[in-house]
Amino acid sequence: EVNQEILTGQAVVYGLAVGFNLVLIVMSIIGKRMTWRAVRWHVLNSSVWNIVFTVFYASYGERTPWKGYIQNADCSITVKKIFRINKNKYNSGMVFVFIETLIVFFIPTLDNNFIFSMLWLVLICGFSNACILFCFLARIIWSDAVVDETWWYDPITFYQIVIMCLFIILIPVYLIIAIVASIISCICKIKHRVHHHLELWGTLIYGLVVF
Repeated sequence: EVNQEILTGQAVVYGLAVGFNLVLIVMSIIGKRMTWRAVRWHVLNSSVWNIVFTVFYASYGERTPWKGYIQNADCSITVKKIFRINKNKYNSGMVFVFIETLIVFFIPTLDNNFIFSMLWLVLICGFSNACILFCFLARIIWSDAVVDETWWYDPITFYQIVIMCLFIILIPVYLIIAIVASIISCICKIKHRVHHHLELWGTLIYGLVVF
């Protein structure tokens, strides 16, 4: 049996997690200090998913004061798949953020461009989530038998492998391009604002935080 102090502490952590992510959602939607860039939509998307995962962890986690509060047989069956999505959600968004950051560094005029920003909103919050939901719902829509017969790999596992491979490949590629871009920018005296260089390297660090 889990100690009551641990359960109380866990309840505080869940509450703070939801509150913090709600603040990030509000900042992502109406925040005036955040640039209209891919990272804005990545923060928004990740924050929404973090709240979803926290709600499920609060019911199905090993150390939670509200264990079993979700009384739904379907959720009990699919909760493991939901937790598996959590492992790659951050990385899938960062793949787009890396690409967008490099594009803006080489084409600074796209910085805070509304149409360019909407493109990444669609990719990060639309396309990325659509892929996740398709992989998650595949077995529900077509049944396990049909999926096992037509797919050579489990949809969610396949999604995780693809995202992880893209992320791992993109890290060294991004690093090389960032180094070369910074050197060329200095040698050729290309006009870049300081924040573009800080963003170029800050994005790399940001992407590696949970790696």
